[in-house]
Amino acid sequence: RVVLLDEISKYKKRGNIQDAKGRTTVYPDTKKLFIFSSPAVYSDDPAKCDPLLAEIESCDVAYQYHVACPDCGVEQVMTFENFKWPEQRGLLPGTSVADPAAIRRLKSAWYECPLCKGRWNDYKRDKAVLANMETGWQPNKQVEFPQSIYVHYPSWLSPYMSLSEVAARWLEAQDDDEKLQKWYNLIAGATYTYHKKERPYHQILALRDDRPEGLVPSVPISAITCVADMQKRGFWYKITAWGYGLEQESWTLKAGFVDSWESLRLIMFESQFQDVHGNQYIVTLRGMDSGGGEGEDHQDLSRTAEAYLFAAANPGVVLFKGRQRMARQYNVTDLDRIPGTNKPLPGSAKLYTIHTTFFKDKLAGKLQVSPSDPGAWHLHKDIDEDFAKQMCVEFKNNQGYYECPKGKDNHYWDCSQMELALVEIAQVKIWQQPEEVHQGQQGRRIRGQAIQA
Repeated sequence: RVVLLDEISKYKKRGNIQDAKGRTTVYPDTKKLFIFSSPAVYSDDPAKCDPLLAEIESCDVAYQYHVACPDCGVEQVMTFENFKWPEQRGLLPGTSVADPAAIRRLKSAWYECPLCKGRWNDYKRDKAVLANMETGWQPNKQVEFPQSIYVHYPSWLSPYMSLSEVAARWLEAQDDDEKLQKWYNLIAGATYTYHKKERPYHQILALRDDRPEGLVPSVPISAITCVADMQKRGFWYKITAWGYGLEQESWTLKAGFVDSWESLRLIMFESQFQDVHGNQYIVTLRGMDSGGGEGEDHQDLSRTAEAYLFAAANPGVVLFKGRQRMARQYNVTDLDRIPGTNKPLPGSAKLYTIHTTFFKDKLAGKLQVSPSDPGAWHLHKDIDEDFAKQMCVEFKNNQGYYECPKGKDNHYWDCSQMELALVEIAQVKIWQQPEEVHQGQQGRRIRGQAIQA
């Protein structure tokens, strides 16, 4: 008849809430269900929405506590916008802005009554709360016989939470999304809206140089990579030239979309490029994601199975599978079976599980390097806005993982992080430049090394 649910915002399975409610079914008139929880992060995705918000929205009425000002007697709801604190100049050497440690130590923050401008310290706050114990809880609307009510209780109503502690934690949380989320959830008793920090796409376009599509730069090239992001229908691909050295400078040669496995094979194995001196270059390192979903060319096979067969039939193509958390940058599995069947794989292939957070962090860093600095990420002059926007859609959520908004394309971003994984696996950064390679030497055909399948 009485059910208590605690911290439902942290439940992994939201169905548990409905299961708990179901236990009160046989007590239609006398049941009592209590939910105690701090909020979590707001999301417009129903699958990720804080379950507490859904419960709040379903309540008939919401109650907030109204305190009575010790100076003017006016009842009011305490809000954080009325918290004040001094700048604390001179209290610590070199300090010129509000200092959380000094505010906490000196208890120098106060609450300002918006009507009489009276200053409340912790003692006055306690008086304001106690003065209205009988009539302080007031509904936001009048409802006859409400069946469900919501009560909001921020921490600054409690005598155990100093006003200075509230202010100090707020200041400490600035520019730190994780701390700011905790402040909103635990101190203010409110949901936190994570503000996505998107990279302006014009910053990507600023990485373009004066090369036309397909022209290799006139510098010694260690490898040319081709990676593909597999879709249910077709593949997005990206081809990049890499210089020698630990700085891993790179130049995008070509990027686009093909709609068949044969077209992808031609892109990976028969593409040829040249520099201004006529030197010929071919792709030397190849990789693609192992995908998922129903296959298009073989209705009885998954898209992943098709990728396994493609890699086995084309030695030198490695497969990728991403994970957000790993102890290592990558690990490798030898493939010998067609997924979803008991049939042996006709040939050999390797699946690299890669630490996507690590490589996306590395990619984000690369995109900040100026084109004139070592290790830059160069794009050819024909790269368009669609490419640039795809490189900007993913953002880090409050858990520190990259997230792509629904309905947004991020194929070139995925290709770029796979490129970084590919050259890391092949250890291109430690390859030695052959002595016979000289800038301006004409008529050479550049081959390079490959990952052994």
